[in-house]
Amino acid sequence: MLVSRFLIDWLERAGIRHVMGVPGDYILDFYSELWDYENIEVINNTDENHSGFAADAYARINGIGCVVVTYNVGASKVINAVQCAYAERSPLVIISGAPGMNERNEDFLLHHMVGNFNSQKAIFENITCASIVLDDPATAEYEIKRAFEALHRYKRPIYIELPRDVAKQSIIEGACRPIPVAPACKTENLYAALNDVTSWIEESKQPVIIAGVELGRYGLEEELMRFAERTGIPVATTLLSKSVFNERHPLFAGIYSGNSSNEITRQLIEESDCLLMFGVMLTDMTLCFRPAKFSKRQVVHSTVEGLQVKNHNYADVQFSDFCSSLFKMEFVKKTLPVLPVVKEKEAFEAKDILVTTQRVFEAVESILDENMAVIADVGDSLFGAAGLTIHNRNHFLSPAFYTTMGFAVPGALGVQTASPDIRPIVVVGDGSFQMSATELSTIVHRGLNPIVIVLNNDGYTTERFLLDGDFNNIHRWNYHNITLLIGGGEGRLVKTEIELFDSLREALDSKILYVLNIEVERSDISEGLRRITRALAKKV
Repeated sequence: MLVSRFLIDWLERAGIRHVMGVPGDYILDFYSELWDYENIEVINNTDENHSGFAADAYARINGIGCVVVTYNVGASKVINAVQCAYAERSPLVIISGAPGMNERNEDFLLHHMVGNFNSQKAIFENITCASIVLDDPATAEYEIKRAFEALHRYKRPIYIELPRDVAKQSIIEGACRPIPVAPACKTENLYAALNDVTSWIEESKQPVIIAGVELGRYGLEEELMRFAERTGIPVATTLLSKSVFNERHPLFAGIYSGNSSNEITRQLIEESDCLLMFGVMLTDMTLCFRPAKFSKRQVVHSTVEGLQVKNHNYADVQFSDFCSSLFKMEFVKKTLPVLPVVKEKEAFEAKDILVTTQRVFEAVESILDENMAVIADVGDSLFGAAGLTIHNRNHFLSPAFYTTMGFAVPGALGVQTASPDIRPIVVVGDGSFQMSATELSTIVHRGLNPIVIVLNNDGYTTERFLLDGDFNNIHRWNYHNITLLIGGGEGRLVKTEIELFDSLREALDSKILYVLNIEVERSDISEGLRRITRALAKKV
């Protein structure tokens, strides 16, 4: 079996049914082979950074994604998206073509080179959990299996560099060494930790769970829900893990984001005498740029990186093993505290007045159902969308920790490719849209139908409220007319609430892409963004 075919087989075995990418000469032969492979569909994107974002979003829905690019000029453009996936634990495979091993002996520089032939791998070593070069067919099987094992263990990207001549060589069978596997859970430490935690839960008066993004990455959401229902312990999430727990569930306690939280949610978390954090990444975004208001003595903090119970660290206890074991245990059901009220779906009563950002989100709230996913870019798109009630688990996507611009539009491609039954609602600022709009061409080409809401206020809103200046202003486009440029979909200019209501209903009734260019005042922002920028501005 050729090295290229062995790699393709492992992509399929891992659950990849679609690959994002842009062809280039160093990857072209492998790209062609993958293109002709019946069980995996290759999707050409308009830019490699978009390929990375689309593959990341695909991974968040499907469990794993893949992007294929050429040497350096392609791989360098995908770095930002890979860093986002690494930071937010999204399992992504990056395959980059490279000059053949025989070519490297020529007495001249090869196009796309930067530095030496190891430079590209050196970059990706810092932003992946495994970085390999398939430079020898005798070790290719081992290296591929080793990389995929790391991806499944850490739920982070892996980098595979494929010299184009090695791709055409045969795997040398029998040369594969034993593959490293995840360290076994130390049984005595696991039992000790479970005993410690169960005793604490039983004694506590107000235990609360924060469900983190790692629960979703490891597929533990259903087990958590059953555990919460048996114990009566309420469950909050963070902005990054929004919708990991069903937001319409009677035990949902809201989104915790420090002082920016709903007051009931904030008190539940910060006054809990037993705070159970499962898979939570404690970031400045999680805590609203202020120190944590709970001490380590109040917390069980279980993540992929380790397990801490109060001030005690339990070594060699694997995250999945600990969570699965704890979630199976029985407890006396706790008395349910007062929780934030789950908003009932309300009709949007449109008036013939200029639309505001807040009213945009109220209109979106009125149309959401279990078949829709919200994909929010950063800025007011994210902080305004944080208040939406998502009707299904894992149906909210945003780079809420890494906070890169330009994720949402290619993210819609990834989401609807992974799950065609989902109708993506994309919320994106005009600045982010200018970075990513060309990927709507791929969306139209594939017959997909997201509803794209462009919050158009002529610039970078978050930065304006951190430090204002003309540098935050951007040139205004007729965003709704992009559908004419790409030859598909419909666009609408929205200035009033009535125009917003009519456009949303029209979009919902359609089966094609809709782009709503919603003009709002420059100074008009959501209350969520106002609270965040108030805290962050002190650091600028």
